[in-house]
Amino acid sequence: MADQTAENVGGSPDGRRFIPNSPRAVRAAQFRASRLVVLMKLILPALALAIIALIVSWPQLIPDHTKFRLGDKVKSVFVAATDGLSMDQPRYVGVDEEHRPYEVTASRASQQSHGDDRLDLVNPQADLAVNDVEWMALSAATGVYDKKQQTIDLAGGVTVFHDRGYTVTSDTAQVLLDKGMATSDDPVSAHGQSGIATGEGFRIYDRGERIIFTGKSKITFFPAQIQGGKPQGVN
Repeated sequence: MADQTAENVGGSPDGRRFIPNSPRAVRAAQFRASRLVVLMKLILPALALAIIALIVSWPQLIPDHTKFRLGDKVKSVFVAATDGLSMDQPRYVGVDEEHRPYEVTASRASQQSHGDDRLDLVNPQADLAVNDVEWMALSAATGVYDKKQQTIDLAGGVTVFHDRGYTVTSDTAQVLLDKGMATSDDPVSAHGQSGIATGEGFRIYDRGERIIFTGKSKITFFPAQIQGGKPQGVN
């Protein structure tokens, strides 16, 4: 009778082992599924927090050297403070006695301390406005700018260019920014539309309105360019 019941129900005596166990298997599967849901509820938020933390910390892990970083800047300032202070691409502006503007720029400036009025300049250039439309520029390899005295001592090859088209070169020169003057006691050469000149020094007054060559000097005029019997820009 037992075998017949087994055949009717499962077709095999072995079928009697699985029928009573089916509800237990269902409950086990449901339990495992519920545990998986609980684990996912814990894992997914933790994974999201980890991704957010990685995004926030990524610039620190792989820094961009093209951007300003405070840590590097502070370090460089402290290092420079042991031997003085320095600045890249400085720019200083002012006006002379007649309220005409001037500007001093350089690729680099350094000074011994905050209270020092003198700055050592690399590749300095001074631009002085002659009037509303004309200007004069002086450049050199090195220079010392005195903020209090408003002077620049240029060295390493000085070039003076005036907007009227003439150029003066010398080894050194001192520029008096407040007076619009430039002087040198080194050999000088000049050339422009009016002619060429050499001398043992020069004096430039009123921002290039007058130039005087000192010592043994030689001037060659270009007659076609002389206006009124006098070369333009040369005295």
